[in-house]
Amino acid sequence: MCLVAKSITVQELQRAKEEFMCHTTHELYDEMELWQWDEVQHNRWARALKSSHRMGVRPIWYVEEAEQEGTSCAAVFCNAPVNAETRFASGVCPLDTHPSSGVA
Repeated sequence: MCLVAKSITVQELQRAKEEFMCHTTHELYDEMELWQWDEVQHNRWARALKSSHRMGVRPIWYVEEAEQEGTSCAAVFCNAPVNAETRFASGVCPLDTHPSSGVA
């Protein structure tokens, strides 16, 4: 079941990138500045990035990196430490770095 949901979600991301002529989620985020809300509502990725752009928050998603490396999305997100003690002790926000980079 999880693989089916992941597959559908990744396919929807690919459709959004194709529709808005972008190669990455970062480009798609930047592109959302040019589109009206009504024009992006049909795609969950476009909606999420449009909302993030309107709030001025650039999301950090490792979907593309996980797909290229063959790593599961669950492994990427589950391995990212999120407790405040780790975050501030190292001086680096673990959510700002890729978990496989060894920085955290």
